[in-house]
Amino acid sequence: MIVRPTRGTLIAIGWAALSVVLICGCGGVGDDVPPEPTAAIVVVGVIDAETQDFLDVEATAVVGGVRGTVTVAEGSVVLRNVPFGTATPPTQPLAVTSRGYVTEAYPIQISMTTATFVTVEMAATDLERTGIVAGYVTNETTSEPLTSAAVSFEYEQIGGEPIIVNGYTDSDGYYIVGGIPIGRVEVTASATDYLTTSVVTNVAQAVGSEEPQRLDFQLIAGETRITVTGRVVDVFTQQPIAGAEVTIADLPSVQTDTNGSFSIPDVFVGERALLVKATGYDDYRENIGVMPGMSPLLVQMNESAAEPPTEPYTIRGVVTLVGAPDNAAAEVEVFDEINGHVAAETTTDAAGNYSVFVLPGTYQITVRYEARSISRSVTLPGGGQKLSGIDFTLTVS
Repeated sequence: MIVRPTRGTLIAIGWAALSVVLICGCGGVGDDVPPEPTAAIVVVGVIDAETQDFLDVEATAVVGGVRGTVTVAEGSVVLRNVPFGTATPPTQPLAVTSRGYVTEAYPIQISMTTATFVTVEMAATDLERTGIVAGYVTNETTSEPLTSAAVSFEYEQIGGEPIIVNGYTDSDGYYIVGGIPIGRVEVTASATDYLTTSVVTNVAQAVGSEEPQRLDFQLIAGETRITVTGRVVDVFTQQPIAGAEVTIADLPSVQTDTNGSFSIPDVFVGERALLVKATGYDDYRENIGVMPGMSPLLVQMNESAAEPPTEPYTIRGVVTLVGAPDNAAAEVEVFDEINGHVAAETTTDAAGNYSVFVLPGTYQITVRYEARSISRSVTLPGGGQKLSGIDFTLTVS
């Protein structure tokens, strides 16, 4: 029979033992000044959240990339050479995983003078309703492991708050996360100085399987640069626009050739601002995701109106009121056909100009004047595009 100390006894014994180590490490009493510590000692104890007793199965604990095993007999593990990190005060991510329990992961503060003690309470879970996923997170270019990379699993509950289970990698780039609801989940991997990446996967139940489900990630360093190519065309005719000025972030602008094509080298990966200008067209603005292997961009531009509205807009046009003194005061209603509500309302000026700002979607635009009305449906695409020339002619007498 295994006799295990209680939680309180464990902590007391651990403090005493580590105090001896720390004192002996000073080389005795004397005039010599002990060297500054270069790494920390972290003691991780793991207990059942409901019973407050040690677990009946082993657990793996990772702090700052240092991995160790929490045995059934000991109920804790001593992790040595844990880096202090660069934060003030020193912090490192902790992750504890055990079969039949939901992984616990969060940052902890690290002591620079004494051992750091952490007691992790873990919630039991049903292996028939949850899964275990493990894998490696590495640098896409060099294949080197990424230490302390965060891996997050998000499960959308019907009619409830999303369930999120997190984990962290060790110095080999390895992570293991348990207690993830089975089914469709979104998985996000992130690391300092790297681009975050997300995938959607199906998590299988852990019961009946001794090995965790495998899911690896290769992250792109934030300093990676690529060449971005694309074409600029008229949104309606799809004809190329030559001589358009294309700018990405703060790089020098380039001009499109006779085919409307452009190429911009040395663009940092990540989300970057794209600006395209062309004579006779509205400026095109969009935030693009720059990634290796990305497809060429297609920029579709709208022709400028003679009197463009000064306020922000995504849809604009001219209403002509046949039989009225001028084109003013026509009511313009923009109805969101997908969400079933009025997204915007405005009135025309004397020249019949109107403009509204709405999000991408499908809309029914209705123009009313006195007892008359006219409607049409339009689809506003995403990517920062605008719709111009959405004109109406309404006979009022």
